[in-house]
Amino acid sequence: MDEREIFIKIFKRFWFRKSGGRKMNLLKEPWIPVRNGAKFQQITYEDLLCLEQADLQVSLPRDDFEMACIQMLAAMTQVIFMPQDKKELRARIKTPLSEKEYHEGIKKYEEWFDLDHPEWPFMQIRDVKGKMTSIQKMMIGMPEESSTSPNAHCFFNEPTEIHAVCPGVTAIALFNQASNSPSFGGGFKGSLRGAAPVTTMIMGKNLRDTVWMNVLSEDKVKQLLPWFKKVNDMPVWVDPIEKGDIQPHTIGLLRGLFWQPAHIEMEKAEIEQSCDLIGGDSQKCYMGFKKERFVYDLKKPWTHLYTPRQFDREGNVKYISFNRENPIWTQMDQYLFEKINNQKEGYSSAAVVANHADDAISLLIGGYKASKASIEYRRHEMYSIPAGWNSDFRDKIIEIVEIGLAMEKILVDKILYPLVKSNKKKGEKKGEKVVGVAINTKAAVLYFHFTEPYIHNMLRDTSLREFIQAKSTFIKDLSKICFDIFERVTQPYIHKPELIGTVALARKKLEKLLKELERGHNVKGGAI
Repeated sequence: MDEREIFIKIFKRFWFRKSGGRKMNLLKEPWIPVRNGAKFQQITYEDLLCLEQADLQVSLPRDDFEMACIQMLAAMTQVIFMPQDKKELRARIKTPLSEKEYHEGIKKYEEWFDLDHPEWPFMQIRDVKGKMTSIQKMMIGMPEESSTSPNAHCFFNEPTEIHAVCPGVTAIALFNQASNSPSFGGGFKGSLRGAAPVTTMIMGKNLRDTVWMNVLSEDKVKQLLPWFKKVNDMPVWVDPIEKGDIQPHTIGLLRGLFWQPAHIEMEKAEIEQSCDLIGGDSQKCYMGFKKERFVYDLKKPWTHLYTPRQFDREGNVKYISFNRENPIWTQMDQYLFEKINNQKEGYSSAAVVANHADDAISLLIGGYKASKASIEYRRHEMYSIPAGWNSDFRDKIIEIVEIGLAMEKILVDKILYPLVKSNKKKGEKKGEKVVGVAINTKAAVLYFHFTEPYIHNMLRDTSLREFIQAKSTFIKDLSKICFDIFERVTQPYIHKPELIGTVALARKKLEKLLKELERGHNVKGGAI
């Protein structure tokens, strides 16, 4: 089928639906925001899975919503069109579904994925009694439109920047709020993965490829969730969560991937208008929602497909989240590998990442840094990881992360922090000006900023294959950055007679520790 035929087919489907009403069934209506070259449009889930469109990519103005859209599409495909084994999965990646396969597959799920269903609207509960909240609250990181906090709107041009969004964006926002973000606060529960989990996914050459690359075959799902075919797997908006204790082995695959921890009911605007996030034709948009909390207690984490986990010796499991302002690469070993010691401590990568072990991958990593129920920042990055990363290059990738973290620790914790601490005490006694208390914090920010490109370069195939030479250059480059940062943050103090000697001794110690690290890692080596 050529591009012209594909375009005509999509146009006919769109016109038919447009003339027949404004309902939003996510399995039938056009809602997925995509870009094909320079052209933006919203396509159907059927178009995505049944048509070969080489350049199609998800397209939204926010990177977190783009990742949530990919995650939601992968979860839908995982549940509705789960392949039996890896052979069938490879075939799905290679060849689009036929229309017959698609329509047979969705029969069971049609009423469950309808945003406007009279009884079971997608990820909502009917007759919620809570007060109306502006739709902007659903745009994670943005304040509620009615917020009176003096800091509420400091990152946005206007308090009313988002006041109505189209059904497609609404569905993505609902899923993102329930799956990836902190709770609403005030006693509301968070997602099955905790307050603000990191999500890791594989990026393919186009959107259809990406979706299927984040789907597991049935045999893999059975390894993770042995009970998944034996328990209740109706979505929580059809069979609501009961109050009390909940064990993870009572949660099925669909129920877990589309878990909704709050009672929410969306509210449509009275008049048609354009979506404030993606624009487009006028339509009935959503302007707000009502919400209610309810109480339940999940006794242990449910094994999610998209997030790496950490284990301690007491048998506790938690999902990895961004807990510092350090860049993503500082936890790269946990995003890629499994490492569990004899005491059962360690970490394990997300199942969808492990499913592509040793394949050349583009690894998408994203999430929010949460403080209580508020968002400090969001972070979404992509890393190119060469083939052989789990076998040939595993130890080398781990060593790259170790070197990067060790050099930051030398500069910030072993040199600058003691310098600040000792001179603060000395200066307070004599009433003299001391080294600025923030230079160690400033140095850490500068270090991670300037070293990021070098980390990406070291993760390339050529660097990992010529590792000894590449590592030697890498250490020298990072050492130079450390010295440059040291000079930069101590420069205001080098002309103070009482501090000249202290700064000079600190510089000498920095040189000594970096040389020791270089010798240690050159001896440690690694195969060429």
